[in-house]
This record gives sequence, structure tokens and C-alpha cells, in this order.
Amino acid sequence: MLSACLGQLRFTPSGHVAGINMNAALKIAEARGFEPGVISELLSAAENGLIEAMNQKELD
Repeated sequence: MLSACLGQLRFTPSGHVAGINMNAALKIAEARGFEPGVISELLSAAENGLIEAMNQKELD
């Protein structure tokens, strides 16, 4: 599911990853037959990890 949402990333004006467009991601999840409530919880955690990893990558 996360890989399907990579095209739905939000960026800051400076080009840093700001998060996932949750509205679009939840529509993708619904179209795939996933429970939106469960997916929103999982995507929130994935979003936090993604932002942390991308910010760390830029510092390295």
C-alpha cells in the first residue's frame, strides 16, 4: 500500500518531504478494498518513518 502512495507525497517549497496526501492515499486504499480506518493508522506511522528517514538522509 505504501508503494502505491509514493506518487502522493507532499513536499515543502524547499523540496523536503512533508508527508503523504492522506485523502488520495485513503481513496487508493478504498479502491483496493482495504478498511480506511486501519489504513489511516498504518499510513500515519509509515508517514512518520518516511519523513524521519528522508530528513536523516539529507543530514548524512
